[in-house]
Amino acid sequence: MSQESQELRTLPANTDNSTFIHFFGIRRSGNHAVIHWLLEGLRCDGEHSVMHINNVAEDPPSGPLPERQPVNIKREVARLQPDFVILSYEDRTVTDRHNLEHRRIFSNDRDQELVLLRSFPNMMASQIQRRRNVIAEGRLDRPILRLGLVAIRNIWIENAQAIRDANDNKLTGILFDKWFTDRSYRDEIGKRVGFTNTDSGLNHIPDLPGVGGSSFDGTSFQDRGQEMPVLDRWSMFTKNEKNRALYIPLVNSKVIELSLALFGSDPSLEALEAS
Repeated sequence: MSQESQELRTLPANTDNSTFIHFFGIRRSGNHAVIHWLLEGLRCDGEHSVMHINNVAEDPPSGPLPERQPVNIKREVARLQPDFVILSYEDRTVTDRHNLEHRRIFSNDRDQELVLLRSFPNMMASQIQRRRNVIAEGRLDRPILRLGLVAIRNIWIENAQAIRDANDNKLTGILFDKWFTDRSYRDEIGKRVGFTNTDSGLNHIPDLPGVGGSSFDGTSFQDRGQEMPVLDRWSMFTKNEKNRALYIPLVNSKVIELSLALFGSDPSLEALEAS
């Protein structure tokens, strides 16, 4: 048995007092905006305590960050005994969740699984723009570059299928585009997660290290997040042939089928067909 496994076994077992929320989302899908909104809602004006551990399943070349290692997370949860703990998993398929170490360790009869999905053209536009940004800055070690666009497309398909076919009460899909525009939808998600939505934190632009806010706008819309044109990022694919050539090969029949099923339409394809 490894030293970490021994430590996990000997730590106090009072993590059962917390509700664990396992949050799955592809990078550049609005993960941090939605998580910030969840944190504000769950805190309920200070009535509850909430922890958030970012991207717990990431294993960078130098090894997992100390604060993301299960033994250290369990130690902090045992010490602080928060009411809620949000563990986020970036660029992971929710269908593989039972094979993830953190998901196995941090689980009780109250835990929840949330899957965030942004519409395919807007997500891909932000992915491509973010990749260009970090390459231009010479930051070739950034996590956004670790997976190719085809791999990201395939994760999107799996997570979209999981949302469409969900029959598990613990699995809640969040469609970012609808979350961004529809107050009643946010109310519904809040109720399902366990809080009354007040839209507190909705306009905040998270600026975590290495994230830098929006791929297109940075943090220039701080406290005005609802003014960002996040639903029109796909228009970059209609503006020049280079962008179009990157995007079109990514759109297969499954993307079209799932886009129609979950989002109703794919404006990028309609515009590209007309151009």
